[in-house]
Amino acid sequence: MYPNIPLDELVDSNIRCINQHPSTRLSNKNIFYKPELVKRLLELILYNNYFQFNGKFYYQKHGIAMGTPCACSTSDIFICEWIEEAFELFDLLPTFYKQYRDDGFGIWPHGLDKLVLFVETLNLFHPTLKFTLTHGRELNYLDLNIRINKSGQIHTETYYKPTDSFAYLHADSNHPQHCMQNIGLSQAIRHIRNCSTFSSYQFHTHFLKHNLIRKGYPPHLISRKIAKIKYNQRPNLLKYKKTKRLTRTPLILTFNNNMPPIKQIVKHVTDDLLDEDTFKAIGTYPIIGYRIQKSTGARIIRAKS
Repeated sequence: MYPNIPLDELVDSNIRCINQHPSTRLSNKNIFYKPELVKRLLELILYNNYFQFNGKFYYQKHGIAMGTPCACSTSDIFICEWIEEAFELFDLLPTFYKQYRDDGFGIWPHGLDKLVLFVETLNLFHPTLKFTLTHGRELNYLDLNIRINKSGQIHTETYYKPTDSFAYLHADSNHPQHCMQNIGLSQAIRHIRNCSTFSSYQFHTHFLKHNLIRKGYPPHLISRKIAKIKYNQRPNLLKYKKTKRLTRTPLILTFNNNMPPIKQIVKHVTDDLLDEDTFKAIGTYPIIGYRIQKSTGARIIRAKS
């Protein structure tokens, strides 16, 4: 999708979004950015797509560069606006439609022939944006398998792409213990959200246990972590929760298994300091974060900058 989006249309759509929704101009530090400044910054980033291949430098003339930090957010705004404007030109529309990046999902009640005509007409509206159609009573969308049964009920469960290698961290990996131990819990939450029936949830958690055991995790640890979350909590887990703004100062360290318990040490020292009037402005102890060690591949192959 990224190489097919014209940059001038992308920049214009993002500036329109900023003008229509002033709250988008608010940064994390409560500073309002003027649309003119945002436009200049976007043009600086998007119109200077240079890369090197086989000892030669190239310039990308069309579309967004793959991997640029602003690619996802800016293209989401552009696609959302384009879809909304295109749909206004049709008399027949999906009763339900959602778009994520370059993948759309909808429910079409008007028959297959009209659906094919809808997509063919949609593809006439833009010279570089084209849609392909996958339809049926069962299909895969992102990490979901979605199907409609004979009574019209929609069921979902986790879908694994053919390329999924289930490459979870090995139990002996040089990562913080809480990361290792919570893989089972986080994946169980994912399956509860994805699976609309308890039987499919049981199947996928059993499959999860199998893959984690292959990575060296003790079976009792996996079972204990998965048991911390119950399937009947699904309604609450499906609710959208806003991400809390980080107010504590981050302390980022390179992780090593031989490190002492940094979190406990920092908390103990900070608590002692906070008792003194001079340090009360700190408010609370910093949040500890870790960067991983360089992998063997990263040490052997160095990207040029």
